[in-house]
Amino acid sequence: MKIGYHSPLPPARTGVADYAARLLEALRIHGTVEVGAATADTHLYHLGNNHLHRKIYARALRQPGVGGAA
Repeated sequence: MKIGYHSPLPPARTGVADYAARLLEALRIHGTVEVGAATADTHLYHLGNNHLHRKIYARALRQPGVGGAA
């Protein structure tokens, strides 16, 4: 199973990026996770109230998956 992971990551200037980087490391222990994957079995979206999340939000509307908010 391939997971598409969509979140700002360092060096983005948001606390979500730091959290998301740590979560990404943990997820990769369990399987294939690709950042910004165009295709995947499922997509994980991490959203917040920062302009850095705008494209991620738009993508989640086009291709639903599992979302979380900061």
